[in-house]
Amino acid sequence: MSGNSSSTSTKPTIDNAKLDSFTNKIFENLGGTYVTLLCAIGDRLNLFKDLATNGPATSQELAQSQHK
Repeated sequence: MSGNSSSTSTKPTIDNAKLDSFTNKIFENLGGTYVTLLCAIGDRLNLFKDLATNGPATSQELAQSQHK
């Protein structure tokens, strides 16, 4: 014991504005991560080359062009 008989406990206060800002940053970073991963997958599957060669396509048209 420290010899201090009067122990006061205070609960930390949460700044909701800072919490909201931090939460938004987390979701923005996660969104950017997912976009990067999806672009890498699209590149590996040559989806961007197909779109550049053949123009706009639906997901079904892209899938069919990959099986030729």
